[in-house]
Amino acid sequence: MKLLRFILIFTLFNQLEVIHAQGIAENSGNEFKVKIGNIGFAIDSIDFHLGTVLTGKLFEKEIEITNQGNKTISFLNNKQQPWLDVMVNPSSLGPGSSGTIIMKFNPDLTYQQGKFDAEMSIQTDDAINPYKYLYFTAFITEDTNSRFGVGIIDSVPRLIFDQLNYSFGDLTRSKVFDQTFTFANLGAEELVIDSLAFSKGCKILSYPKKNYLPGETGVIQVRINTMYSYGIQHRWVKIHSNDPRNPIIILGTHGSVYLKSEKNRDPDFCYE
Repeated sequence: MKLLRFILIFTLFNQLEVIHAQGIAENSGNEFKVKIGNIGFAIDSIDFHLGTVLTGKLFEKEIEITNQGNKTISFLNNKQQPWLDVMVNPSSLGPGSSGTIIMKFNPDLTYQQGKFDAEMSIQTDDAINPYKYLYFTAFITEDTNSRFGVGIIDSVPRLIFDQLNYSFGDLTRSKVFDQTFTFANLGAEELVIDSLAFSKGCKILSYPKKNYLPGETGVIQVRINTMYSYGIQHRWVKIHSNDPRNPIIILGTHGSVYLKSEKNRDPDFCYE
């Protein structure tokens, strides 16, 4: 009889936990529109926009979260890229309780300007879905009110490119295309480009000059030739300079090269 009473009480307790969690989810539905596993996020989509982010400043964003399950969920190591730090407070959420994700985004460490796309991963012990992936975009632009001068982000030479990687998508073998990488010296001292190196299948069409004054811009134009290879391709250009923060910068082009044109490919055959 005692055992039966214990089973009934235990079952009732679990049902109350589920009802409580469901109630939280229903009442918070308008706020926590995204649900991954048992965690609800106070954002409209797993893809969100940070807006304009100025160089020379640490950008912070907070995202409210809630545990919509019936068990406590802990947040584990959330190590990200060098330009992104993520903390969750508190580190564990009981059923129906809420917390905050704190993003700290350093645009200077991305070494690029303009549109920037990235992924944020959050690791938990959620039994349904332990990994939560969110995707964000930002538009990185110069802080013209920088203490080092207009458009200058540092007191030393700084080699900053508009982009470090270019995806050329899918190509048929033997295609040739050109890509231009634009850069600027956003440091307060003269930038000196010491040397360039490049991979096979990559040719430099426009070499930069050796010296660039603060604020001065330049370009590196490369030609990619897919004549002799197919499959997933990675081509690179390596730049050595006197930028003490990043003395070596690697520009990359990536994509897939196929033997046949798209209309003649066998969809069941993997060319990579």
